[in-house]
Amino acid sequence: MLLVHPESQARVANFHQWKPNVLTDHHEMGTQSTFFFQPGVPSRTNPLTPKENQVLTEKIGNFHASALDSIGSLYYSKESFDDFYYGKGSTYPDIHGAVGILFEQASSRGHLQESVNGLLSFPFTIRNQVVTSLSTHRACVALKNELLAFKQKFYAERIKEINKEAVQGYLFFDNDLSKSAEFIKNLNAHKIDVYQLQADYKHNSLCIPLKKVLWCPASKPRADW
Repeated sequence: MLLVHPESQARVANFHQWKPNVLTDHHEMGTQSTFFFQPGVPSRTNPLTPKENQVLTEKIGNFHASALDSIGSLYYSKESFDDFYYGKGSTYPDIHGAVGILFEQASSRGHLQESVNGLLSFPFTIRNQVVTSLSTHRACVALKNELLAFKQKFYAERIKEINKEAVQGYLFFDNDLSKSAEFIKNLNAHKIDVYQLQADYKHNSLCIPLKKVLWCPASKPRADW
């Protein structure tokens, strides 16, 4: 979210360039687990994420379950991890009309390791990730119309909701113009518009020169919406 690392900067830039309908985020977890795919714990979903997002996530999950069953791999869903923090690779898409999916594979921590589920090898952990990558492709093809309709509906409804909000934007300023410049750079990277005021800002006894005050609107739709 803060785009400190070059990898994060590249990921976000490519995300907004492609505007994907589905994005997968492949990770590893402790050796004594099996394989996890979202949805996560239902009560730990961000309230700004539409319910349809979680419905689609579960429908896609059925394809993962079928694929993992076919190779005899153990797995689980909805029992851990969350869909709350939008700064994660698997959750960032959820606030942009896409479906983000987290995969967590029990790590072999090397070539081969003993676990409560038996010997866990590096090739086995790779296989599970590849299999669920392919099952994601199958799900996207099968659910194409639903995914396209969801994204279209997402943006249409978000614009309506925003226009009903009492807060229609945010003013911000700082005497340190370089700090403001970095903040604006970050907002723009996330496709959040920022404008400079056309006159000095005055409120009670406060008067701030227009060059220091910036306006971040909540209601103005972007051209690429």
